[in-house]
Amino acid sequence: LADITGYFSATGSVEHNAGPVRVMDTRDGTGVRKGTVGAGGTVTLTVGGHNGVPVDATAVVMNVTATNATAASHVIVYP
Repeated sequence: LADITGYFSATGSVEHNAGPVRVMDTRDGTGVRKGTVGAGGTVTLTVGGHNGVPVDATAVVMNVTATNATAASHVIVYP
């Protein structure tokens, strides 16, 4: 799952509060396809232009969590 709590605007790099807003949940298909993400799997989430985040935002503040794991798990987040 992923929740956005804020973003930085392109002008002046000012942080704006924006949540928390759940933008991704593979358990129910929020923002991405529904289903388990297997070992080595990748999920792509478009953030800019959705859920109040402008398309030209320079960064977002997010909480990303692996949940309901069937084995030891970790999450790597990158732009």
